Amino acid sequence: IGLLTFILGGRHPWLILGILLMLVALYSTAGGLGGVAYTDIIGKVIAPNRRGRFFATVEMVGSLLAFAAGYVVNIVLGDSFPLGFPYNYGVIFFLASATLLIGAIGFFVIVEPLQAREGKREPLAVYLRKIPNILLQDRPFLIYNIVMALSGFHLMLIPFYIVFLSQVKGVPASYIGIYLMARVFGGAISNILWGWLGDRKGSNRVVQACLLLGFLTPIIALVMRNAAPIYYVIVFAMVGSAVSARRVGFNAYLIDVAPSDRRPTYTGINGVLVSVMIPLPFVIGALIENFSFTVAFLTVAAILGGTLPLSFLLSRQKKEYSKETAFQP
Repeated sequence: IGLLTFILGGRHPWLILGILLMLVALYSTAGGLGGVAYTDIIGKVIAPNRRGRFFATVEMVGSLLAFAAGYVVNIVLGDSFPLGFPYNYGVIFFLASATLLIGAIGFFVIVEPLQAREGKREPLAVYLRKIPNILLQDRPFLIYNIVMALSGFHLMLIPFYIVFLSQVKGVPASYIGIYLMARVFGGAISNILWGWLGDRKGSNRVVQACLLLGFLTPIIALVMRNAAPIYYVIVFAMVGSAVSARRVGFNAYLIDVAPSDRRPTYTGINGVLVSVMIPLPFVIGALIENFSFTVAFLTVAAILGGTLPLSFLLSRQKKEYSKETAFQP
């Protein structure tokens, strides 16, 4: 994309847009396939008692780098940068490519333990027919998918906090940057707690912490309706913490609950079932449009609060693990 931006420049904007959409679609498809392999590899090379720390570290470093990336983007798109539109965007695309290359090199140094597979590969039709049986027979995995899907309501509510503050509270746009910083740092700092909690108490406890934060955040946002705008950094710090807890807890628990020989299958099933979250922003938007922010916020709080007791059925998983297959950094 960066190369095409420099070659075509501003002469063929519609052509660049079309190619951009196709490449983003291809990248997203590859990401969906790669996510299955990623989960399987992490399950093989990271010991169970270190997965909470691993995912928490990934989230913390990622949050800080995202904050730094925002600063770099601000410079590149600024008036003082020597390259103007669209070449400044080309520079951003090249920088993104460089970071992806670094990530790829990281995976090249991992030696994946190979597992012998017995028997013939099943036809796709037979494979798909087994999916309902997996969900019915593996109760923790079924509960995990239900809890994860319902927790998505809080995730989809996040963009509406800014709309709520600007439309209802009349908060100036200058505060948006402060709120985003609070979200980034709230997520980064909380990962220290999530890593410790996941390794010591189990990833199911991190999932429960995510649901509790998802339940409390919209309520606190409503309670602080008359507070000064600066105090809403508390809400966005909680949002960042909840998002980090969601990623750390659910990712680690999926690896724990899936049998090692069927981990790719479990990851694929989870990806399909969680796709039900896609229309959730439209549901929340409809509640706001037809009722109010208060109704939407309380509805999400009720859903997260109702899901929290269900999450206690997610018992701590203890899987056998061979130290000989672990990746030693």
